[in-house]
Amino acid sequence: LNSPDTPVFSKGKNLYGLNIAKNEIKRKDSSLLVEGYMDLISLFQNGIQNVVASSGTALTTEQVQLLSRYTKNVILVFDADAAGIKASLRSIELLLKQDMEVKILSLPQGEDPDSYVNKSGKDSFLELVSKAPNFLEFQSAYFEKEGIGNTAATLTAAKNRAVETGIDTVVFATTHGYTAGVAAEIFKG
Repeated sequence: LNSPDTPVFSKGKNLYGLNIAKNEIKRKDSSLLVEGYMDLISLFQNGIQNVVASSGTALTTEQVQLLSRYTKNVILVFDADAAGIKASLRSIELLLKQDMEVKILSLPQGEDPDSYVNKSGKDSFLELVSKAPNFLEFQSAYFEKEGIGNTAATLTAAKNRAVETGIDTVVFATTHGYTAGVAAEIFKG
């Protein structure tokens, strides 16, 4: 599981658990996407079977293409820490480029899917899944929490944060209510 990539096997081209989850993903027309193996195993053991893991690596285009064969509806369920939030923000663009419908499930601080489902149970976890906001709502709430808004005083901070998290100008524009042209001008300066 934690082996390095080789010419025969590349984590970035596979989704852990897809072989056993693909039928449930098709049936529900939805997939939960988690970061690690233990997250997937715990969810699966608790009866949540439309789940795959990115194998502890940053999500890749190849993984998104693979998942898009089974569904266009993805709920990202990354850890509640800063790294998990950053991973969610970076993953959004890859998923959107494959015409995926993207939601983000935010777990309580200090939790990951493994710890949360084992502590709170399947029903509580599925309740969070049912309330997961779409990517725009998630990004807007995140930027608002970070104090990044549409005022001139915060525009530079917004641009820097967008660049840092890998959000392109179109996503930035949509999230902040700008046209793509205005966002492109902002990013030029």
